[in-house]
Amino acid sequence: MDTQSALDSSALEQQDHTAAFAAMLQLRETLEQIEQYYAAVFRRTGYFAAVSKETFFFFAVSGKESGSLTLSSTE
Repeated sequence: MDTQSALDSSALEQQDHTAAFAAMLQLRETLEQIEQYYAAVFRRTGYFAAVSKETFFFFAVSGKESGSLTLSSTE
């Protein structure tokens, strides 16, 4: 492997490590929020799913021509 290829490979590995670290930080922040705001729900039900509003809405209404969607709090 020539010097340039080694440098390119090293830079790509560093980007991978940086991306993994960023993902772990985001996961930690997300879990802290879940623990802070939804711990009671998890204790009561033994279940929790974290899905973004946009993703949930897309799957709930995607392809539907009629119907309704009702959201309510479990607290």
